[in-house]
Amino acid sequence: MNLTTRFTRNWTPGIDASVVAGFALVSILAQGQTSIHITVSDPRPLVMAAERLEQLSGIPINYEDVRYENLAEMEDVTDKVTRPEQRAMAARVFGAPGARIIVPAGGELSILAQLDPATGKITDVLGPLNALLAAHQSKGLPGVYAIESLNGAFFITPSQVRNARGSLVPARSVLATPVNLPFARRTAAESLQLILDEVSKESGFKLGMGMVPVNALIQTETALGAAGEPARDIIARLLASVASAANGAGRPSPAISYQLLFSPRLRYYIFNARITPRRRRGGQPRVAFVLHHHDRARVGDQEVGPADAQPRLQELPG
Repeated sequence: MNLTTRFTRNWTPGIDASVVAGFALVSILAQGQTSIHITVSDPRPLVMAAERLEQLSGIPINYEDVRYENLAEMEDVTDKVTRPEQRAMAARVFGAPGARIIVPAGGELSILAQLDPATGKITDVLGPLNALLAAHQSKGLPGVYAIESLNGAFFITPSQVRNARGSLVPARSVLATPVNLPFARRTAAESLQLILDEVSKESGFKLGMGMVPVNALIQTETALGAAGEPARDIIARLLASVASAANGAGRPSPAISYQLLFSPRLRYYIFNARITPRRRRGGQPRVAFVLHHHDRARVGDQEVGPADAQPRLQELPG
């Protein structure tokens, strides 16, 4: 049986539409099906499709943006995602008259994934990921990406970017930056902040904390250190330890992955992380399974949750 699903990102006024956004995971599974068509439409369709694959497989799929350089690959969505009174409030309260929200010029992607009829899970993640990257490139969407794997997780990393003159040039992953981290016992939140700070210092690009599972990071203590190790590898190790600590009795560990998103206008990164619960082995597929997840975000120097973030409007990275 084949099944087609379509996913479209909904904008949320008051939250940065480009790099700090909640997400909705929607998967529709049917008993006995063997394949599923996943169609996504978003400024970053690669990210959205990877979220779907992660939810359907339980395997962490991490993502890092290219550093957008070509104006033709950016879109001003200010008037689409804000109302005139919100823009007026931004000018009055935050002193940002004429501030614009700029996002990657995205589009639509569609891939086919095979499912295990007994579990409803994707039987091969690498195949759909390769198909996803090929479709992304064939449509001329911003950036060319590669897939890497480490310790059971996948990483979508920058490979090429279109420069201001329109030519594709090699792109370097900012999370490939070597990091030195003194060995110590800390909370996962403290270790993550130290890693991001170190990458910011060594790379010259700011990496800010965005939407992350705050409670899980604060409640998990780890003994962690590194000497000249790529930041990506340390973060993957750190998130794996958080996932292991979150494993309750009789429950499989959740998948925890990150999305490092680059602001085309403000020229810095926001680090988001998300938890995808793993279903128990042998669990029955569900029909119309919908998970809406919102975690905490930062507005300026203030950490806020979705309830108090909703009415806010600020010129955040975009």
